[in-house]
Amino acid sequence: MIRKCHGDVIKFLGDAVLIIWPVDKFASYDIKAATALMASLCALQLIKKCGNYEKGEGNSAVSLKLHCGVGTGVLNCMCLGEGERWEYFVTGDPLQQLAEAVPEANMGEVCVSEKTYRHSAPHLHRSANSQGALFHRELVRSLHSSPR
Repeated sequence: MIRKCHGDVIKFLGDAVLIIWPVDKFASYDIKAATALMASLCALQLIKKCGNYEKGEGNSAVSLKLHCGVGTGVLNCMCLGEGERWEYFVTGDPLQQLAEAVPEANMGEVCVSEKTYRHSAPHLHRSANSQGALFHRELVRSLHSSPR
């Protein structure tokens, strides 16, 4: 599903994954906005199709519930190491946005940073919790229609 949304899983983080949608930092606002929208839509699709996993019974029961955060901005990615030992590091403002957004998302929710919301707002319904965290709920209209 992530590949169909043109995203790349670049890092596994324990029980989470970091998925990026690379865009040239000099790309137009429209390209960046479309990419933020694509990431938000993919998160909504992941929640809908993969957000609830329950298998087994009793002591062997497994229940996993997905929640997502979406951030926008410049990431710095680097490989560091030598010989047989290499690590992949990712830094940048989107990670700080995710650190703030993900804890706000309950299971089955997509919480987006304010910056991401500004990019994708015309196409997605949103709501806010009492702390002001922004949530995308569903697609507002066809992506081919212009914002009103």
